Amino acid sequence: MLEFYPQIKQFHIVCVILSGLLFAVRALAAIAGARWPMTAPMRYLSYAIDSVLLTSALMLLTILPSAIFANGWLLAKLTVLACYIVLGSFALKRARTTTARTLCLVSAAAAYLFVVSIALVHHPLGFLRHCLNGSRVMSINSPRPLGVASYFIARPGQAGLIKASDADLIRWA
Repeated sequence: MLEFYPQIKQFHIVCVILSGLLFAVRALAAIAGARWPMTAPMRYLSYAIDSVLLTSALMLLTILPSAIFANGWLLAKLTVLACYIVLGSFALKRARTTTARTLCLVSAAAAYLFVVSIALVHHPLGFLRHCLNGSRVMSINSPRPLGVASYFIARPGQAGLIKASDADLIRWA
């Protein structure tokens, strides 16, 4: 499965974008009073996209070596993702007033963007690491074709950090 890592990663990114866009459109329409966002076809489309997204995430999790998760970014991402899901549920149907739905939508959008930032930089603070003195990061993204990330990883038995690309990480697996 290692040979399919780049394709699975790109597919996962596409699913993240589709899921976020569908949520935003449905939530904005629900706040505006439309009924179609809660119809069965729209709900099932959302379930399908999110199921495929979760499947691709689990596939990536099994492919990558555990060393890249050493700084807790994945746990932070999953925690904020759970908040996004709860806020999204309130934005779509559970909040009683339009004001509450709007606040939940804005909060869910902020959580979504924070999850994306955590995923991009592979750090629990996401892009906030610069603001909150989180300068000691385990990973950074470098401008390479196809969004290939570089990681600084402490390998067992080594005194320092080494720089590795996604391809190197796959070879270590």
